[in-house]
Amino acid sequence: MCHRCKQDYSGNSYLGLHLGSQLFRALILDSNLKVAYVSQIRYDLDLPEFKTVNGVLPDSGPGEYLANPVMWVKALDMLIDGLATQGADLHSVASIAGAAQQHGCIFWSDIGLRRLCNLNVNLKLHEQITESAFELTRTPTWQDSSTDEQVRQMERAVGGPLELSNITGSRAYTRFTGPQIRKVYTKCPEHYERTPKISLISSFLASLLIGGIASIDYTDGSGMNLLDIRQKKWSQECLNACAPDLARRLMKPIPSSRLQGRVADYYVKRWNFRPDCMVVASAGSKASELAGLLVETDFLMVSLDTSDVVVMPLKKAPVLEEGHVMCHPTRTL
Repeated sequence: MCHRCKQDYSGNSYLGLHLGSQLFRALILDSNLKVAYVSQIRYDLDLPEFKTVNGVLPDSGPGEYLANPVMWVKALDMLIDGLATQGADLHSVASIAGAAQQHGCIFWSDIGLRRLCNLNVNLKLHEQITESAFELTRTPTWQDSSTDEQVRQMERAVGGPLELSNITGSRAYTRFTGPQIRKVYTKCPEHYERTPKISLISSFLASLLIGGIASIDYTDGSGMNLLDIRQKKWSQECLNACAPDLARRLMKPIPSSRLQGRVADYYVKRWNFRPDCMVVASAGSKASELAGLLVETDFLMVSLDTSDVVVMPLKKAPVLEEGHVMCHPTRTL
């Protein structure tokens, strides 16, 4: 029982999703926050039709680490089916939170947006969100480092790497989404022109859950070289340095703690989720790890994973020539 709002949470459970680079995992926590069910999909083993090696397409060019977003859609289908097959009571899920590999991006098509907003309960997700739902079906993941040219272009356009770092918290990095978007604009202008919306992989996950385009959260947004980390809004100067008319292709960024909305009716009818199940803004994997530490000050987080990272909280944002300053996933200031 929450004594502040007098609401009983004893029967609720909570679904967490992690869209990683090599696997997609789901777990359900009971009302005591103990793990009740786990389901996971390894792309290479469980989705061989996508022909990935370590979660990416092996025939990519130098520095390119690409994946087909339909693979992640089908993996989500399989994950939820797996939970239901284990006997999980999906109607008890009060909220869903997501984490995803940071920096990758999705280029939606007009057809994709229409299908996303009108999901048919009689069809599986991947039977509706097919390759035609995306302008690009070989999209960059967090490992992609093929944007050296675009990095230099963006830094020059804003007055150098230190000025870009002063605005966005980082000088331009090849893996960051701003240079990735610029590469698509310069190399595939016809696809960029037809793209109505661009999602990060994290907001893509939330979009699939709410049946509409979800907003990018501050933390993941600050890994794009596009977000003014002090004003917490897109920097027009950086948008101009990246690609034309970019603002309308990005949703307004929101705090990581904000709700994206209720789960789409598709999940209510197909898997018996409750209609008032809420979807929280998805964030990057490292930010989610930091949020889970439940500590406030004077600590270092060492994450030994696919990428090894040292994270620490900062009272004031410094201007760094190396490293990244990002918005905190739980603090609003």
